[in-house]
Amino acid sequence: MGFSTLAISAALRTNEQESGLRGHLYSLDADKEWLENTRVKIPENLWDYVTLHYSTVTTTTVDGTLCHLYDDLPDISPNFVYLDGPDTHNVSGNVRGVGFSNERPPISADILLYESSAPLDFFVLVDGRWENCRFLRRYLKGKYRNRHYRARKSQTFEYVGEYDHA
Repeated sequence: MGFSTLAISAALRTNEQESGLRGHLYSLDADKEWLENTRVKIPENLWDYVTLHYSTVTTTTVDGTLCHLYDDLPDISPNFVYLDGPDTHNVSGNVRGVGFSNERPPISADILLYESSAPLDFFVLVDGRWENCRFLRRYLKGKYRNRHYRARKSQTFEYVGEYDHA
């Protein structure tokens, strides 16, 4: 429905008005109709705080784990990532015949690319997607405080530093 994009962009506007700190939301989707649905909901006074970005999504693997990647990501170093997509019907391709269907849970690996240059206050909120959270716990390289909120059906990953390499 695009309500998370609307809510986050409104919060960014309020944050700038109250604290002077300016943020910007890049809302990424693999469904052009969904992006259009979101676009019509955003009022004029929030367009300075949001950019809608379309990309196709392709099936791949990370260390033998089936996952998917957006083919065209915004060139940013995000402080905050809200992961709630894409839907598996928007993921194309397969690996040796294995792909994503309605029965296979989505596992987005794009956060791994962003992590390598993320700021020290990097924070990830995952809406549902328990298998994706298990994947992130396994493959994120930094040290994270991972919290699981069963009632809200979400998990967070808060960057707290590098792992000791001793």
